Amino acid sequence: TGLVGDLEDGTPGNRAGGMGSAIAYSGVGNQFYMVPDRGPGDGTTSWHDRYYQVQVAVTPSGPGFTVTPALGHATLLTDESGAHFTGRSSEFDATNSPGSLRLDPEGLRVSGSGTSVFVSDEFGPFVYEFDLASGTRLRWIVVPPRFLIANPSADNVAELPPGNTSGRQANRSMEGLAISPDGSKLYGLMQSPMLQDGALNGSNNRVGTNCRLLEMDLATGNTREFLYPLSDASIGATEVLAINDHEFLVLERDGRGLNSGNSAQFKQIFRIDIAGATDISGVAGLPTTATPAGVTP
Repeated sequence: TGLVGDLEDGTPGNRAGGMGSAIAYSGVGNQFYMVPDRGPGDGTTSWHDRYYQVQVAVTPSGPGFTVTPALGHATLLTDESGAHFTGRSSEFDATNSPGSLRLDPEGLRVSGSGTSVFVSDEFGPFVYEFDLASGTRLRWIVVPPRFLIANPSADNVAELPPGNTSGRQANRSMEGLAISPDGSKLYGLMQSPMLQDGALNGSNNRVGTNCRLLEMDLATGNTREFLYPLSDASIGATEVLAINDHEFLVLERDGRGLNSGNSAQFKQIFRIDIAGATDISGVAGLPTTATPAGVTP
């Protein structure tokens, strides 16, 4: 990356770590692209957002396989003026414009041309297209205003009610991103229900299960929304992958990792179909758990 020195928490600024936010196949050989999220310090460090090029070789080994990853290079992400996107949560624009420099990458997909990548940002949610060679932002995809909170803050708690009554939950935004096989549409999946969709109870505990899957037409800018019901309010929908023009794989999981022992219990992949699903763009608010009359998830 060319970065030198340490971040505010002592972590080297050029450390290749936390690659697990998203992985996308390039379409060529063994080459993949991976993005870390907002870096160490939970939004308190001046981490420079980036993507990694990684070669992932999979070879037969006895009854199984050996997976060998090799880091190629890292590319820093910048806006059109060359300013670096950062994981620091305080670097936001109060008007919710794409002028915000804070970026928490969660979804990653390679464009149909193969020369750029789309990244979904959990802070917005915003969806950006970046040039693969330079890391420069090429454009942003407009999401419906209902997905945005009115009062962004550097403090996650302040972004919850009563600070905001609609839009994404703090740190539970557009976690998954898919692209249609023909490259014409993106699909952004919210990790948890939005505030106006019965997400939280009076104590701001998660109780809602009705998430939104946003379809974005890259040529026209037109959008559609579909209801995706979570298995449980404690679970998050963390990734989505298109397997044809109407079916997807969705990863739901709890937030417990390898160090949690037996408490890490829910990691499941679901196959879904939007062919007969109802466009809920006109539904201002969803119930906490039930499916509204006349709506097909």
